[in-house]
Parts: sequence; structure tokens; C-alpha cells
Amino acid sequence: MATSPLEQFVRGAITLREVSGIDGPRMQKMAQTAYRWFQEGRFQDARMAFEGLIALEPRGAYFWSALAGIDLAEGDLAFAKDRATYAISLNDKELGAYVNRGEALMRTGRLPEAVRDFKRVAELDPKGKDPMSQRARLLAQSLFDALKAAQAKSKRPAKP
Repeated sequence: MATSPLEQFVRGAITLREVSGIDGPRMQKMAQTAYRWFQEGRFQDARMAFEGLIALEPRGAYFWSALAGIDLAEGDLAFAKDRATYAISLNDKELGAYVNRGEALMRTGRLPEAVRDFKRVAELDPKGKDPMSQRARLLAQSLFDALKAAQAKSKRPAKP
């Protein structure tokens, strides 16, 4: 006996996107609008849009990564790290997730882990063509500069 799409959704066999019939191009348009809102600083609007996209397609790594970016912008580093980690579990090639997690780790002092994430971005995009990998390179450079300055400061003789 065939089951209805709603029954399949309730059992977790299909996503809300599949039940609703919303296609990929419409979801992409929604994500572009949400990202524009994020760029404009309309974080609450962007968050609601990306959460809606996740409700439609919970396996969308980009959507989880985008939420991590919003969390970073709002200073919620723990959520940013967790969401980025989840995005990576869904798609281990999601550049934005590594950049967002790396920044969250860097800002919480977990520097070796941050460096690993930035290295992974460089591995995934060795030519640095993706804007996210350019951001990772800038973050990694600032991390390197901060470590270098701290090292130089620690080698200065103490003042009498």
C-alpha cells in the first residue's frame, strides 16, 4: 500500500521541501535574498529565512553554515562553532563552514583548531578563488600576525 507524502515526511523518509514541491531554483533565490539581508545587517530577517530553508531541507549544509555566519556576526561563538561543525558533517567540502568554525575557534582562543580549519579551506580551494577562502586567508594572516606580535612581546626584556 502506497503512503502519502505527508506520512513519508512524518516518518522522515522525505523532507518538507519534497512535500511542498519547492524546487532548487526557488530555494536558491530564497537563499540569495537571505544572504543579501545578512550583508545588509538584517540579521534577524536573514536568520528567519535560513531557518525556513533548513525546515524545508535540513540536509542543506550551506544553510547551516549561513546560520553560523549570522551567529558570528551577533557574537554567539558557541552556536557558530556548533552550526558550522554540523554543516561540515553534512558536507565536508562546505568552505564557508570551515571559515566560520575557524573564526569562532580563533575568537575563543582555540588557535590550533582554527589553523586546521583554515588549512582545510586552502586544501579545498588552493587557488583562493572562492570569496570564503579569501576570508579564511585574511583570518589566518591576522592570527599569524597576532601570534608573531605576542611572541615578540614575550621576548622583550622586563623593565626595571
